[in-house]
Amino acid sequence: MFSHCTAKYNLLRYCTASPIPFSQLYQIRSDIADLDRQIFKIASSLPEYQYVISIPGFGPFITAKFLAAINDPKRFSNEAQVIKLAGFDLYASRSGKPAGKAVPMISKKGNAELRFALVQAAIVATTRNTLFIRYLNQKLQGREQEKGILKKMRTKVASKLLVIAWTLMKQHEYFNGEHLKLT
Repeated sequence: MFSHCTAKYNLLRYCTASPIPFSQLYQIRSDIADLDRQIFKIASSLPEYQYVISIPGFGPFITAKFLAAINDPKRFSNEAQVIKLAGFDLYASRSGKPAGKAVPMISKKGNAELRFALVQAAIVATTRNTLFIRYLNQKLQGREQEKGILKKMRTKVASKLLVIAWTLMKQHEYFNGEHLKLT
C-alpha cells in the first residue's frame, strides 16, 4: 500500500515541479485515478477495513490513510502513543513565561496526512452524525464566543475518532455509538 502512495506522491510532485502540456493532463488524472483504485482495493482487502469504515466520518480515503499509518494496532500499548503518532499530543511552549501562563496546543510533530484526514473525518462526523453533533455542541456550550473554538473542538473530535478507530481495529469490533461515553 505504501508503494502506491509513494508513487502517487511522486507523480503529484512531478506535476507541480514542471509545467505540463495540456495533452498530458488527462493521462496524469487517469494515472492518479488508477492509483486511487489500487489503494482502495488493497485497503478494502484488509480485515480491519470493515471495522474502521463503520465509524461516522470515515470514508474509503480516510480509512486507507488510517490503516496505512497505524498498520499493526498492537504496536501501541496505549492511546497516548496513538495520539502522539498523529501529532495530537499537547505541549505548552513556555519560552520565559511562568507555567500557569503557558497555553497548551497540539504538537503537530506526528503524521500530518493522518492528522488532516482525521480532521476531515471530524468535520463530516460533526455535521452529519447526531451523536457527534451532540458531543460537539456539548464541548462548545458556553464557549461560543471564543476565537477559533470550533476548530479546536473539531480537533478534539478528530483525536477522539483516532482513538475510537484504533480501539475498534484492535478489538475487531464495529462502531456502536451506544458504547461510547462522549462526555
